[in-house]
Amino acid sequence: LAHRGHNVIWIGWVEHAQELSRNGIRLDTDFCCGASLQYGYLNGSGQPVRFVDENGEIIDIYEQATLSVEDGWYTEKCFLPTMSVAECIALSIRQIDEAADNWHAVYHPCFHPVYVKPGEKDATLVALRDLVAAALAAAGEPGPPEVLVAGLAGVGRTMTREAIQERLVKAGLARRIEVKTDVEVAFHDAFGEGPGILLVGGTGSVALTRTPEGRSLRSGGWGAVAGDEGSGWWIGIQALHVAFQAVDGRAPDTLLLETALHHFQVPDPGALMDRLWAAEKGDVAALAPRVADAAAQGDPASRTLLSQAAGALAAHLPPLIRAWREEGSGSDEIPVALVGGLVVAGGPLRSELLPRIRALGGVARESAPDPAMGAARMALALLE
Repeated sequence: LAHRGHNVIWIGWVEHAQELSRNGIRLDTDFCCGASLQYGYLNGSGQPVRFVDENGEIIDIYEQATLSVEDGWYTEKCFLPTMSVAECIALSIRQIDEAADNWHAVYHPCFHPVYVKPGEKDATLVALRDLVAAALAAAGEPGPPEVLVAGLAGVGRTMTREAIQERLVKAGLARRIEVKTDVEVAFHDAFGEGPGILLVGGTGSVALTRTPEGRSLRSGGWGAVAGDEGSGWWIGIQALHVAFQAVDGRAPDTLLLETALHHFQVPDPGALMDRLWAAEKGDVAALAPRVADAAAQGDPASRTLLSQAAGALAAHLPPLIRAWREEGSGSDEIPVALVGGLVVAGGPLRSELLPRIRALGGVARESAPDPAMGAARMALALLE
């Protein structure tokens, strides 16, 4: 019988192993390495080892370090950038090979059935297949199309993009397939091959520019752990910080606690803390509109958060505008396109963001770019 526990209560150096042994458990796998220790001899040898007590007596139970935990890769529960299914599989295969070839160690993963159940469909592939089929039906064409440009979230890393593109090619969705980020296709709709700045304020945040001389630069976009300032995710996290601080008395009373409890459908702060362990990035980001509602009701903490978020989004722009000025374009009005639910017309941050953009020398466009139209224009260009 193998055993793996979560949130283990510390009862001593050897007492836990002794208790497991008394109850007939022969293998303990509680120890799980961090992201920087995914290879090598995690417990000294890479093999299962038995515990020993303070007197040097061997305890009849083995420990095997857990090498990888796929829910920590596949979801955001560890507050790290998520990996695609293809990336998880590729990393697992690499770990197996290196355990045998480099370390001569036991490969011990932890796979949860909820994440790796047999026959699970790839949501991206299914969604794109349905979209392509609908587009062909509307056009009265048999298919497959000559070109498909797919603008997707979460494909900024080369390995992810290549893995998804390979799957789409194998599925035969089009004769030629290009995978782009959702930001790239939005930029193309806004500016085509010309210069401009795109500022994204949605679940995440990032700013891109193509300067008049053709340089492509980015500001932000470092993910949930190290970036996404001013985004829906950032607002949600900050709102939760303030809510829990209010519970402790470290911050004034605020509507944010009630707002968070209602949003996550839990009765009290303790249940909220438990619920957050399973929350996805989108769940937390979806708290942002509710923070805006609380601000509209006059909640000071919510108003402060929205103002800070607008400032954090605007802070993406100075290095990009500086690049324009270095090329001698600083006297011109610099066009800034805004995309994302927080910053488009009617978005909760737009009214605070626009004057900040003007103060920096940018001119915000009235209409938001259409990422789908940008992808279509990219596809047409590939046909020429």
